[in-house]
Amino acid sequence: MTSTISHEGIVSKITPEGIEVVIVSQSACAACHAKGVCGLGEAVEKIIQVPVPDAQKFYQGQRVVVEMNESEGSKAVLWGFVMPFIILMIAFFFIYFLTRNEVYAGLGSLLSLVPYYFVLHLTKNWMRNKFTFNIHPLK
Repeated sequence: MTSTISHEGIVSKITPEGIEVVIVSQSACAACHAKGVCGLGEAVEKIIQVPVPDAQKFYQGQRVVVEMNESEGSKAVLWGFVMPFIILMIAFFFIYFLTRNEVYAGLGSLLSLVPYYFVLHLTKNWMRNKFTFNIHPLK
């Protein structure tokens, strides 16, 4: 049995490519009574494009559940967080070894991420086919 990652969201737009779903991620302290004073309890909206062949059964403003296989979620974390971190660290130590200057190493390592994210941008359609989402109305 495959475990899934699921999030509740709201359909924000229906397009020919699929459905845009807004998912509100809240920090663990979002329910805290002192969040107004603390300022750390912020909610972040994320927009996910879900390709759906039968988009006509959904409507704007509808509450839905978006699911993804856990293994695909792990791949997304790898491409989105782990690989950039590895590139950043390798570039930092390599540039620092060459220059012995922390400022150059820091700036160079940040600049080393530009080609990585450019390649990710170029391969976004290929990546989109590697990750599949399931969507269904919230009951």
